[in-house]
Amino acid sequence: MSQPVVLPYTIRGASAFIRPWLPIRLLGPSGSIDEFGLIDSGGDISVLPFALGHRLGLKWSSAVPLPSVGGALHSTLARRAFVDAVVGQWAPVTLAFSWLQRDDIPLILGQLNFFREFDVCFFGSKAEFQVQPRIP
Repeated sequence: MSQPVVLPYTIRGASAFIRPWLPIRLLGPSGSIDEFGLIDSGGDISVLPFALGHRLGLKWSSAVPLPSVGGALHSTLARRAFVDAVVGQWAPVTLAFSWLQRDDIPLILGQLNFFREFDVCFFGSKAEFQVQPRIP
């Protein structure tokens, strides 16, 4: 069984709020990209920004269209994308994303399927969170 990794909440971008940003390596046809994903336990799906998908080597024209994401992103075109990802020193896992045709959003790690691959605990009073691969 792997030991969980404990990370602090951090500030990224223009936001003044600390949040659970997870360092993650995404693996695509064009190579790997080190990025930060916002862990969103209330998000139904994981979201991949448009330019990040292209940098990974994904092809928008051949990706399967998805229905609208909903909420504030309801009018944004979306495609299905599967990306291998590495968190910490653990083995790569395949994550499913709704690849959106916009770049003003972060990489979001939501219920489908990040939370099916990893166990996450939030400690808001300590401004930290822990992550570990799911225990079968």
